[in-house]
Amino acid sequence: MKGTLGSRSDMLMRTEPAEKAVISVYGIRGIGSFYYLAYALGQARFEEADTLWLVVCLVVLFSIVLHGTTVTAVMVAIDHRNGRASSAENTRVKQPDRRSSPEHRHE
Repeated sequence: MKGTLGSRSDMLMRTEPAEKAVISVYGIRGIGSFYYLAYALGQARFEEADTLWLVVCLVVLFSIVLHGTTVTAVMVAIDHRNGRASSAENTRVKQPDRRSSPEHRHE
């Protein structure tokens, strides 16, 4: 029986370079920015601490919006490139056929 760590490392070894690039770009980064800034401010005195907090908050917010609007398209493209069916395509909400609704029927 393989351990969890072993199976994850095996999966990472089989990951294509394009997938690794996507993982590095879309990886967890925001909370780390807050942690590192809080740590730095606790270790040294900065005159513009409020400005630093503002910049970090804006960068993280921008990152969330940018990643949220682009990640589905990027993942679908990666799946297509690797010949896999995308889970994002399979979960799209299907629009009802308006022609079959009672309001649009002409008798």
